[in-house]
Amino acid sequence: MVHPPSNTTHKGNKINTLYIKMPTLDSGDQYSVWVGLIYIFNLIVGTGALTLPAAFARAGWGLSTISLVFLAFMSFMNATYVIETMACANAVYKWKRLQFIKRNSISQCELEDPLVCGDTIPSRYYSLDRRVELGEMANLFLCKTGRSVFYCTLCHLL
Repeated sequence: MVHPPSNTTHKGNKINTLYIKMPTLDSGDQYSVWVGLIYIFNLIVGTGALTLPAAFARAGWGLSTISLVFLAFMSFMNATYVIETMACANAVYKWKRLQFIKRNSISQCELEDPLVCGDTIPSRYYSLDRRVELGEMANLFLCKTGRSVFYCTLCHLL
């Protein structure tokens, strides 16, 4: 329902405002909680999880179980790789920040503890202090061709 415009003033200027009223839903038009949960599950997990019983029935228990374990392992490896790459990106940004501080001639007492103590590197150097997106990591670590391949692959998968 649209209400007619009303003339209001703001600091002496006339402004025409238009109010649009949203239609109300009857209680019969809403989904149940279970249907909402199924939609959310489908959105997060995808339709692949809903077809697993049919895949197990067609391929058999042995092959399906082996495939599922292999794909779970590959997913774990992929997540681990992304986390390690994000930690390396954080380390690069910390290194650049420390180089900037050193270039601006701040005295040694104002710097943080040294990053490298002997032959070991402290774990806080490779910590996840800052969220670095995949595109930002691609820009940081890949050349122009690699970035193009990354973005094309990302667009293809989406």
